[in-house]
Amino acid sequence: GVVRDEPYFIEISDSWDNKHMLEVFEVVNKNSDGYVRNVTGIARNVTDQYNAELELKQSESRQLSILKAIPDAIFTIDREIRYVDYRVQIEEELWYKPSKFLGMKVSEVVPEPLGSIFTGHIERVFETGELQRIEYSFKQKGQDKYYEGRIIKLDEEFVMVITRPITAQKQIEVELRKAAKAAESATEAKSN
Repeated sequence: GVVRDEPYFIEISDSWDNKHMLEVFEVVNKNSDGYVRNVTGIARNVTDQYNAELELKQSESRQLSILKAIPDAIFTIDREIRYVDYRVQIEEELWYKPSKFLGMKVSEVVPEPLGSIFTGHIERVFETGELQRIEYSFKQKGQDKYYEGRIIKLDEEFVMVITRPITAQKQIEVELRKAAKAAESATEAKSN
């Protein structure tokens, strides 16, 4: 066979047909004439490490698939309250373009007073570790667009903000309030 300069991995089966992953190191020993005298090999059982890495990769793949399926905008924000990463389905549908403000502070992107409100919620999540929920609106093309944001702590350095549009839900709530008021008015008119 070929002697390799770099370590390599091989999978073997034991007498009970259990699979094991080995990391193999080889060293060529030559005589004074330059001919191979022997090859010293060491095999290290790395099955547990290999399986743990495989499980981690599978878990990461599942989580990435879930993230890709979520239609909401997702932002990662660091302790300096800066945007460091994002995932959106269609950036053009947003009132802002996340690719333009990576590295910027929330207060530099989100107009006041909302920028301060967001910053306060993000700081609270870093302090308490508790989920924060916020509803807010922006004017887009002359119309109010409503959103819900949920902020969760990922670790000591990062939080995740998940934002979803709730304009349709808000419009239904307004219509339900109008209908309830109309029904109340009709009931009062009947009783008079």
